[in-house]
Amino acid sequence: MSVIYNYVSFTSVLFLCFHLRAFSSPLQHDSKLISLNSTQPVTSELNITNYGITNSTEFNANDTSEEDDLINILDAPLPTNFSDRNRYYTYYNSKILTKPTEAMKYWVDIDKMPNVALQPMLSESHRPAESVNLTFEFPFYGHPIKNIRISTGGFLFLGNTVRSWLASSQYIAPFMANFDTRLNETSKIKYAKNSTVFVVQWENVATKELPQIFFIFQVSLFPNGDIVFVYKDLPISFNDLPSTHHPVKVGLSDAYLIDRFAFFIRQDTIFDYNRVALKKEKILNNTAIYFTALPTCITLKDFESCSVGVPGLDCRWCEGTGRCFDGLDRQRQDWLAKNCYTEAKKNNCLVSTNSSTVIRNATSTFSPYPGNLNRMVQLGI
Repeated sequence: MSVIYNYVSFTSVLFLCFHLRAFSSPLQHDSKLISLNSTQPVTSELNITNYGITNSTEFNANDTSEEDDLINILDAPLPTNFSDRNRYYTYYNSKILTKPTEAMKYWVDIDKMPNVALQPMLSESHRPAESVNLTFEFPFYGHPIKNIRISTGGFLFLGNTVRSWLASSQYIAPFMANFDTRLNETSKIKYAKNSTVFVVQWENVATKELPQIFFIFQVSLFPNGDIVFVYKDLPISFNDLPSTHHPVKVGLSDAYLIDRFAFFIRQDTIFDYNRVALKKEKILNNTAIYFTALPTCITLKDFESCSVGVPGLDCRWCEGTGRCFDGLDRQRQDWLAKNCYTEAKKNNCLVSTNSSTVIRNATSTFSPYPGNLNRMVQLGI
């Protein structure tokens, strides 16, 4: 699934007024292009209808989408009796564990971890986010992440740029929904971290639409890039939860940002280049989803290793950036600005001529805006 956002602003308004510890809940955007007027301030307490962004215009995009032992948890082999609902993607493979005895091996007793944190802002409010530094560098789609933001809305935001609508494009969502921890005094959001794992637990959280139904779930991040969602108490399925005022999502997403100026007006385009969506899967109590991070081009640090590449991606080396690239990641604008496409084509020809290495054909494209161009909307500027 690919979703593109466009917004325009005068050059004098290049940044939003933003609280460092809070950002808006994600704008529902499935199958839509959204033109945003970025001159409007984004607040930490948002109108539930438009998420604090006014004067927006929506267009139909015709989108076709859709432990106990913390030290040894990564070394333990995955069980062989996984559910048959395994999924294979470009950047991650996902496996759904439906057998409770296997799934709950990944449940972390967070209260027994040292330095477990309970932030009042997260446990007593609606739609804020807490910024947390990790103790290790976490590779998300291959990008090194040292800081994440925990949202009351059941997801982690992993963007480098704090813009409210990027929260709907760069996330890890065990259960993104309209949770409000003010509805119940037992609702809490906890997190803990050490050198081997970062864990966030949403405990007894309820949505504004169904305030009497409580959920308990976790997400764990590991230094090798693997991600685990564990669901301890899931009274109803994801698909039964209302999504009129807030998106309901389960999965991962990353995006890149392209900005340019036309007639003294800045136009930014946010492109979701990869999304893993598992909302429709049958997830029950005592179930887990294990995401295995796959090798990416951007983790290859020299021309030789980039020339060999990784399975399923067409890795190209660009001297101008000193990076290996497959055409789609957060640094795409830098790749385009430094004419890496032309250089990469030349380097690829040299490799093909002088090496016996076979590089798998790319599934990505090197056009300025890859994807179905019919989904683009030309703004009247």
